[in-house]
Amino acid sequence: NKMVRSFIEGIVEERSAQKELGGDFLGNLLRAREDLKEASSSKMDGKSHDSIEDTMTDVILTLLFAGQDTTALAITYAILEIARNPRVNKSIQEEINLVWKTQEEGNEEGNTSLPDPAALVYCSAVITEALRLYPSLPGFVRTLTKPVKVGEGSEEYTLPIDTYTYMPFWLIHRDERNFERATDFLPERWVKKNSEGKWEERDAAKGKKQSDQQAVSDEKKVCDADSVVQVGAGNKNAFFAFSTGGRSCAGEKFAKLETVLVLASILKKLDFSWKEGWDLKVMHASTGQKPSDMVPIMVSVR
Repeated sequence: NKMVRSFIEGIVEERSAQKELGGDFLGNLLRAREDLKEASSSKMDGKSHDSIEDTMTDVILTLLFAGQDTTALAITYAILEIARNPRVNKSIQEEINLVWKTQEEGNEEGNTSLPDPAALVYCSAVITEALRLYPSLPGFVRTLTKPVKVGEGSEEYTLPIDTYTYMPFWLIHRDERNFERATDFLPERWVKKNSEGKWEERDAAKGKKQSDQQAVSDEKKVCDADSVVQVGAGNKNAFFAFSTGGRSCAGEKFAKLETVLVLASILKKLDFSWKEGWDLKVMHASTGQKPSDMVPIMVSVR
């Protein structure tokens, strides 16, 4: 940990010495640090200065290392499902080719910046569907700090304070009451093609009760005019890959951007196929889940 912190502090010191801090994350973080120092300069002593430096190093450490295992796991499952679903593979490759071509045509010579993640709509849906089927955390435990009502009508009951509860995300995500064809890998439950043939997000299940069938069936069977996929829109109210509420994952947005760009970058250069007949077995543990054995994926250069 000391070696890593020292490495980060060296990078920060080197960038701070430059006239232009840059417009990337580190540059913006350094500017925020200077603004904070300036705003509290009259009250700041040596200890406060060190505290600001330590906090900035902690933020960089968190972004570099927090969630690396879960991000790698999500990409692994996404690649597995892409490898064994030719239709999904075709759709995501078409989008990546188009987005990268557009990016390269708009770039100045020598500019190798990545494309806008917002343009990778289907790729994002593939990641979301991988997280739905294989949430890195199968569930979590909470102790209630106030009474909570669950159920409806005659089945409604109240859980008292200090009740020890378990939220089984794995089961919720695979429940047919929440997702049609719940055990199938179908990115089209999250996106559809518009009249221009471009992928866009589906809007069902925003604030609707799951008992209302319309919540999961908007534009049913119209995901993609060129596809045989027939599935209702995904119920976003039953999607808990990043948990929910005040204690949900603080890095959710960063994780989504990261996984989409990494997956697209991989698929731009590599093709994947899987061993026919191989059966995926998942090992659950208190800290998460992972494949119980090596995933037999064959890789080839595009």
